[in-house]
Amino acid sequence: MTTLYVIGAACVLLLAGLITATAIREEYVHRIDTAQQATSTLARAFDEHIYRTFRALDQQSRYVADYFVRYPDIAELTARLQELLHVDDVAVQYAIIDARGRLYATSTGTSSIGIDLSDREHYRYYLQPDADSTYISKALLGRASHKWSIQYTRRIVDDSGAFRGVAVVSFDPLYLSRFYKSLTSGDDIVVSLFGEDGQLRATSQVDRFAAMVERNYRHGPLFTHYAAAAEGDYENIDATTGEAAFVSYRRIKDFPLIVEVSLPRATAFDGLRSSIMTYSGLFLALLLMIVLAGWLLRRYAHERLLAERRDREAWAAAREQQFMRSIIDTAGAIVFVADGEGRLVMANALFEQTFGPEVDGTWLNAVTRRPFDAVCQQLPMHSETQVADTRGRLRSIAWTLTGVHDSAGTLRHLVGIGLDLTEQHEAELAIYQSGKLVTLGEMATGLAHELNQPLNAMRLTLDNVAARHAAGALDEEYLLRKLDKLERNVTRASRIIDHMRIYGRRSDKHIAPIEPAEALRGALTIIGSQLSEAGIELRIDTALETMHLLGDLLLLEQVLINLLLNARDAINARRRREGADVAALITVAPLRDGAAGVCVCDSGGGVPADIGDRIFEPFFTTKPVGQGTGLGLALSYGIIRDLDGVLAYYNSGQGACFTIQLPPAVAPVVRELSDPQ
Repeated sequence: MTTLYVIGAACVLLLAGLITATAIREEYVHRIDTAQQATSTLARAFDEHIYRTFRALDQQSRYVADYFVRYPDIAELTARLQELLHVDDVAVQYAIIDARGRLYATSTGTSSIGIDLSDREHYRYYLQPDADSTYISKALLGRASHKWSIQYTRRIVDDSGAFRGVAVVSFDPLYLSRFYKSLTSGDDIVVSLFGEDGQLRATSQVDRFAAMVERNYRHGPLFTHYAAAAEGDYENIDATTGEAAFVSYRRIKDFPLIVEVSLPRATAFDGLRSSIMTYSGLFLALLLMIVLAGWLLRRYAHERLLAERRDREAWAAAREQQFMRSIIDTAGAIVFVADGEGRLVMANALFEQTFGPEVDGTWLNAVTRRPFDAVCQQLPMHSETQVADTRGRLRSIAWTLTGVHDSAGTLRHLVGIGLDLTEQHEAELAIYQSGKLVTLGEMATGLAHELNQPLNAMRLTLDNVAARHAAGALDEEYLLRKLDKLERNVTRASRIIDHMRIYGRRSDKHIAPIEPAEALRGALTIIGSQLSEAGIELRIDTALETMHLLGDLLLLEQVLINLLLNARDAINARRRREGADVAALITVAPLRDGAAGVCVCDSGGGVPADIGDRIFEPFFTTKPVGQGTGLGLALSYGIIRDLDGVLAYYNSGQGACFTIQLPPAVAPVVRELSDPQ
């Protein structure tokens, strides 16, 4: 009986082994066929899309070349190019380069006309005697925009065939990259667009585009196969990823471009190991059938013991949770407890009143706005967030998060305690607002002078027009000039009044990326003429135009106004002490040593050493009675501190330098191109 059982079991195992091996082989072949079919289908789809895209760019380049001849007026030509920009969302800029390599016209306006582009590849190409009428450049980084773009260009010739310039259609290679990503399922399938010169034009690997575009793939496996056939499939190391992959490629009709679609071999065979394990598991199940009954019995007894233990632990946990809730409900702070996997275990009544009883799945967003794993790596953690409560009111809450670990160091619970600082922040903003109103009051005379200048100019203009009219010499050209002057002065006065209204508005202290140059321009709108009237030279470092910080624009403008007014008063005080020949200079520049922030320096002699420790104290001032409240620097210090920055000073050779250091920010993404690349 035993022998027959062994023989029968061996036969069953042999048959099961043959079936398993056959199924695995069929699965392997099926995955190869599926991968090749998928890459080939996508290559055909992208081939058609790219062909239509570049046909549209070719047509647009014809329009641009035709506009060059049709519209000799630069203003009208610029307007036509800007109208063309709204026809299709592929192109981001249209431009014309003249025969000397100078920028003749662009859809971005007239500010960059005249830029020397004679060293650009897409211009120098047409200096070759055998150059084609169109050319597609490789991706390059714009000089002013710092963005990648590809130039589709067309030679412009006159009736005699002489070279007149180049029509340029700039488009973003990331447009194609985003289209690739939208059609591929996940990040595994890689789509790339190459030129026949071996240079990469676009790829779905957006994060690696900058590094990949500098390489030449002319000697890679793609071009080896392309030399033999204009389209095909092969299995090799992918040129862009360096991984074994199934590859399909096709040449784009009428254009020197090749689209490549690759699927990593590892992705194609993803799940094959699972299938093998499944078949192997079934095979092993037959072998384990003999001992299954005994194992099930043992397992049953073991599960019964575990169930009894879980019941005891659940009863103890319920009592512990009830005890903890009775404690945290008496606290005056917001308190919650989460388990080691991020699930909300307990929250006191104040937490539920603030965020609602159904906040279980979104408590991390309300508290930290970070992934749970990232929070666990930074414990203990202190942060402040702004969230809306159940009534929609925005509240500022300071959180302290700590972890409770077991003896092995595993996180068991996360405890959070939050203090509502909304009323405190509102009180601080009220103080800042009062500081603004004090500053506006101190500047009332200067602002009246700012407004009187355009008003006096308007009155004199009207007097001149009336005199001309009385003399019978009022012609149309003279009247139009005077009306234009009146309009410019009205605009100037309106701008001053509008900015005073904006400056006087209460800030909500919204932290966001800001440009310090914009805050400085706003400050000078209010006090710029006061500095000029005082005979003070203002020097502004142009590097401020490219700086971006994290902060509040109106609050930073308030600080700059306080510092500029203090610098003016210090220079005037030094003039009174030492005479009129004292240098009168204020410089505004970025911080040194690469720090993020602004430095305001004056030639007022500096801060005396005996009062240096007190200048940021409220109501401390060295100005005469009636000329200062002592709140300017104190409020400025508090504003910068609440923006997570530092306001400090040091004495230079000529005067005091006040430094504003704030967290750096990334420049906004949406920008208009200022040159045609």
